[in-house]
Amino acid sequence: MAKLLLYNAGGYIINDHFHYFCKVNDKIIKKSYKILFYLLLGLIILPSLVYLVVLIPGVQKSVGKAITTRLSEDLGVDISIKNVRFYPIKKLVINDLLIKDKHQDTLLFISELESTIDSILYSSRHIYLGKITANKLKTNIIKNNGQNNFQFLIDSLSHQHSKSSIWKYAVNEFRLKNSAVVYNNLDAPNSNSAFNANNIRLNTLNMTIDRLKIFEDSLAIRIQHLSCNEQSGLSLINTQGEIGVGQKGIGIKNIDINANRSSLKLEYLKLNYDSTQQLNNFIHQIPFDLKIKTLTADYRDLRYFFPQFPLLNEKIKLGGNFSGTIDDLKGRDIFIYAGTNTALNTDFDIKGLPHLSETFIYLNVKHLNTNIYDLAKISTLNKETKDFKFPANFERFGNIEYSGKFTGFVDNLVAYGLFKTDIGDIKTDLGIKLTEDKRMIYSGFINTTSLNIGKLLNTENDLNKITMHVSIRGYRVNNKYFNAYIKGSIDSIDYKNYKYEKIMLNGLLANKRFDGKVTLNDPNAQVQFNGKLDFEKEIPEFDFTALLKNIKLDKLNIAPELENSSLSVNLNSKLSGKSFNSIDGHIILENGELISSGKRFSLDSLLISATQNHEIKTIKINSDLIEGELVGNYNLQSLPNEIYNKFSIYLPSIFTT
Repeated sequence: MAKLLLYNAGGYIINDHFHYFCKVNDKIIKKSYKILFYLLLGLIILPSLVYLVVLIPGVQKSVGKAITTRLSEDLGVDISIKNVRFYPIKKLVINDLLIKDKHQDTLLFISELESTIDSILYSSRHIYLGKITANKLKTNIIKNNGQNNFQFLIDSLSHQHSKSSIWKYAVNEFRLKNSAVVYNNLDAPNSNSAFNANNIRLNTLNMTIDRLKIFEDSLAIRIQHLSCNEQSGLSLINTQGEIGVGQKGIGIKNIDINANRSSLKLEYLKLNYDSTQQLNNFIHQIPFDLKIKTLTADYRDLRYFFPQFPLLNEKIKLGGNFSGTIDDLKGRDIFIYAGTNTALNTDFDIKGLPHLSETFIYLNVKHLNTNIYDLAKISTLNKETKDFKFPANFERFGNIEYSGKFTGFVDNLVAYGLFKTDIGDIKTDLGIKLTEDKRMIYSGFINTTSLNIGKLLNTENDLNKITMHVSIRGYRVNNKYFNAYIKGSIDSIDYKNYKYEKIMLNGLLANKRFDGKVTLNDPNAQVQFNGKLDFEKEIPEFDFTALLKNIKLDKLNIAPELENSSLSVNLNSKLSGKSFNSIDGHIILENGELISSGKRFSLDSLLISATQNHEIKTIKINSDLIEGELVGNYNLQSLPNEIYNKFSIYLPSIFTT
């Protein structure tokens, strides 16, 4: 058997030394393996032991106490928890989490709160959570004497803690299941509407937030889904959006809300404040900036808020930019679509809300398109005008376009603008004032351009277009009584296919009564009228004088058969009667002259008087040509034809049959 011998530099054999070295080294290696084995075994067993220890109820209770203490310190509020189940590096389950307000009433209760844990960084005091699920959450928010019962939480969050003592939280997803929210404003008066913003009760509330970040003084969330039912019957089917809350404001963007039959798409809402205490004076101290892409509202949903809202087949659409504060509100590029044919594009400034009587309004109507059918339904929204009925013939205005401005206070407003309708144009410049006794006083100017008044009054065979410029001053008490002093000119009016020109008006128009002067200075007719036409009384009255000069009967299409005719006469009338057949009074004709086809007929005076005693009528005629009396029971409407036939016998050169 061969044997290996090793020699050193001096020639000595070292085999025994080498053998000893190898033996020692082998022991070290074996010992190292054993240490490594026990180390690995400890790394496996120790977490398992810790995991098992944490599952011990007493330890779980300690963990729950630590969590309660941590949340209580961060939120500055007393919090109680029934029990905690903590699964290390996995999840945390809390049962019966309860937060009470300062009056020891329930502010927040969660039956079960479950959260997965991604990581905890002690060095930066940052906790990253996976998904949090709150099942059967109930919260009760109360406002009383100007204070919310959660204000102490906001004050705590806004309190400047030491940055080293505050933990930061980040949540990947938060879910709310089968929850309920109650809000009750004890300071507010009762409401008649189904939905009461001061008494809200939400149930079957489900929500998913796919991003939630909590910092030392702010909160940021993104809502992926929200649905609930309100006690009024209004339901939110699906809501999405992003919300941020901080010490200096609230930001909301990309909101998409879908209710029963309505929807809201909101691009952003920004609220700015120096202190959360300003929220208690929201109307005056909280400036905001709001942009609504589209609000689409069905009348059935609007009735939750406005019980008397009219039935509209088409949904209302609204959008635009709103900014300022509630008491100094501005609107730009506002659009509204309503009814079958109503579209509004406007800007506005409103200052003084909520005190309506002290509110100043500037409304710039860039364009309004509507019709009487839609306006009638819109008028029912106001309790003062809900019983107002437009005359049936107003439908003949057809499509109505308007552009103009409104400036002033609610009870003292100046309105000027231009109406374009299917039957002509109307331009207005009116001041309107409402008095304490509910009178509406108005003054200003009304101008029309080719307004087809005949179509409006259904007299197109005789009366047609009118162009006029008049001033108006008066008042209106109710739908049945108005009073207006009118002064101005009618540039032209079409009657029986003739355009009359240069008519001056100066008089009082009250309900169905006119008292004043009318002057016509047309190339084919000159007329001066002064007196009263009263259709307001049960029996109409006519008391006036009229001077007629150079009336061209043929050219005016009054008597086309009388060629080259001219009529001049002074007329004095004082009559009354419901119809021509029941007329009572007298007519005096003086200085009459009729010229036709070169022939002249003169009349110095003619008095016609009519009286009635039951069914017996008496007509007396006195003139320089004829005198007579007609007594009996006859029909006056057929009498002119009989008189015409008689005159044709005695004056055939003038009257022909």
